[in-house]
Amino acid sequence: MAQRRPGRQVGAEYERDLNPNALAGENYGLDADNVEAPPLLLSDIKEAHERLPRFSADELRRIPVLRPGSRLEQGGSYVDLAGDRRPFTATGDMTARPG
Repeated sequence: MAQRRPGRQVGAEYERDLNPNALAGENYGLDADNVEAPPLLLSDIKEAHERLPRFSADELRRIPVLRPGSRLEQGGSYVDLAGDRRPFTATGDMTARPG
């Protein structure tokens, strides 16, 4: 009878096929796709000034905006400004959507 070995059970060439989102939901720092991109602020979006008239320009400069496709931090609190604008808590599989 074959003995079971701890650790990797399949070859590296099959790893991506068997587990395409290996680190989904894990928070290990910056998303590699967004490391080089400068931070986006709500003040950088023209429509924000029209949609949120109660916020001053200074307040809009202090609100960061995630780029589409950025992974949300599990357990983090966010507001979908393109949706119902209510706060929600992110789960590990959520990403920022365009809008």
